[in-house]
Amino acid sequence: MNRALADTRVLYAAFDRRDNRRDTGLAILRDADAGRLPVLVIPDVVVAETMNALTQRVAHDATVDAIERLEESAGFAIRRTTEQQWAMGREIYERHPPLSYVDSVLVARCREREHRARLLVRYRFRPH
Repeated sequence: MNRALADTRVLYAAFDRRDNRRDTGLAILRDADAGRLPVLVIPDVVVAETMNALTQRVAHDATVDAIERLEESAGFAIRRTTEQQWAMGREIYERHPPLSYVDSVLVARCREREHRARLLVRYRFRPH
């Protein structure tokens, strides 16, 4: 199954009616929900960052509804950050000052997933 990592920007734009990128964010979420895109993997740190930002501009009930919609749809997969991803994210954050902590954890998650994919390819298709 194809999967893509979703960042705060897409979610925030889709759920904040006043955001200038709302149409794009909403289109992405609708296409994922309808199965026209790969399943959007949303790390827990992205959910937290999005909800924190939304609480500044959107009613609490709307943020609760947003989380429920993400959890109920087959187009999204909310995933917990592992201890390894968290530790690697911290290392990345310390070495790259322009990155936010959440972005650093996302980079760590991508690196871990890429590494796993290489391991799968190496062990599954290894010549005998």
